[in-house]
Amino acid sequence: MFSVTVFFIASSDSGTYINGMLTSGGDTNPPWQLRITWGVTEGLVAAVLLYGGGFGALQTASVVTGFPFMIILFLIAFLPDEIFHAGKRRRLSAVREKAHYGYSEQA
Repeated sequence: MFSVTVFFIASSDSGTYINGMLTSGGDTNPPWQLRITWGVTEGLVAAVLLYGGGFGALQTASVVTGFPFMIILFLIAFLPDEIFHAGKRRRLSAVREKAHYGYSEQA
C-alpha cells in the first residue's frame, strides 16, 4: 500500500505541474495558486472515484481516459515511418517511370 501511495503522490505532483504549465500558457514555472487548484481538483476526482466505486472505479477511469492518448502515441510512433516510406516510394516510382518511357537524365 505504501508504494501505491508514493506512486500516486508522485504522479499527481507531475500531473499537477504539467496541467499548471498548460493552463498558464506554457510557463515553466506556473503560479502556485494554479498548481494548488489542479492538485485539489485531481485529489477530489480521485476521492470521489474511490468513495463511489473503490479502486476498480479509479482504475477504470484511468484506462478510459488514457486510451485516446495511447492511440495518439501509436500514430506518433508509426506515422513518421509511413510518411518517410511514402516519399521513398514516390521517388522510386518516378525513377521507374522515367526508365520505362526512355527518359534520360543526361538529355
